[in-house]
Amino acid sequence: MTNYDVAIIGGGPVGMFAASFSALHGAKPILLESLSEIGGQPKMIYPEKDITDIAGFSRISGEKNHPTID
Repeated sequence: MTNYDVAIIGGGPVGMFAASFSALHGAKPILLESLSEIGGQPKMIYPEKDITDIAGFSRISGEKNHPTID
């Protein structure tokens, strides 16, 4: 059995950012997503739409919403 520090529900852009941010700060996150792929509604419904309100990124698209923190 694996223990996690943070459980994040939703694998959209904000959920992925939360998982990255928590890992960056030493927590062990688990990301829970009901769809077959991470990306959330932006990827499934609006893949061509630009997303401009994700902290740390000026712009990402629904299709390319796998940001990483450098």
